[in-house]
Amino acid sequence: MKFDLTRRPFLLFTVLILTMFILNGCNIFGWSAKDDNFDGYMDNGREYMHEGDYSAALEQFEKALEINPNSSDAHYYHAKATVAVAGIDIGVILDELEAASEQDNLPLYSRDTTKTEAEDIAYKNKIYQANTVVVNDLQAIYQGQSTGRFSADDVDVDLAVATAIVGIVGLRDTDRDGDIDENDIYMDIVTQSDGTFLFRDVSQFFDYSPGAGENPAGYDSTGAEYFNGLLQWTANTLINSRELINNILQRIDPELNLDEVNELIDNIVETINKYYINTGTPSNPGIGDNDNDGYTDEEHWGDITNGDRDGDGYYWEDSTIDY
Repeated sequence: MKFDLTRRPFLLFTVLILTMFILNGCNIFGWSAKDDNFDGYMDNGREYMHEGDYSAALEQFEKALEINPNSSDAHYYHAKATVAVAGIDIGVILDELEAASEQDNLPLYSRDTTKTEAEDIAYKNKIYQANTVVVNDLQAIYQGQSTGRFSADDVDVDLAVATAIVGIVGLRDTDRDGDIDENDIYMDIVTQSDGTFLFRDVSQFFDYSPGAGENPAGYDSTGAEYFNGLLQWTANTLINSRELINNILQRIDPELNLDEVNELIDNIVETINKYYINTGTPSNPGIGDNDNDGYTDEEHWGDITNGDRDGDGYYWEDSTIDY
């Protein structure tokens, strides 16, 4: 039986439309049309988040940011998807930070003895890199570099926590390449009775020179510049986090319990300020009496015998490389 298409105009129209779609794959009616614009990527990303497909959501938000890098909405959801993909439980992390006063090591930084060394490095790297992305996204919102539904007040708490996490875990990234791996040195950092910390195994930095032939200009063979660079970056990051926390406490209910985190940050920064090394460079942070004991540069970087000349139990916390 034959169909007379001339007598069935609707069927003729349908066949014509289908033929055109087959011959012309790109068309404004295709499902891809929604994906090729900012709103489409954002809608898709939120839908994937709702469905629990966080990797797909992250990909959509990345595409949205490529189109509009100044969207606070895209930055916010990109950060949210990044945390979800990494499987980070912020509640667990906050509990660990707030319990720092009851531990004899540095929370988030110290090795987790319930994991193998490789597992511990992988976990630290995951939370370090994910929170680095979160900081970059939320800073764009907090500093007013983006526009949209989200403002500084919407992200300041998350930004403060993420910044603190990056600063603490970032001590594991000793070569400052953004990746915690086998090229990085692990120092044992333990809590002292006054709440500050003691850096152990610092001597590993004496001849630390990762990435031979690719070192940034000015880094010396003693490892002192690598050590100072790590301390400066960490201190600056944690100071930023502390300022965020203080701003939050002033803005909202003072009963918000970030005091433990704030105290931990203060103690880490105080400790870091003791360990700068005088490399002889003008304006170098190590020039002076770092540990405030009345003596200047009394300990010698790279010298095991004279590593604790003031007998305070801290090694090389007020050093010079001139010996």
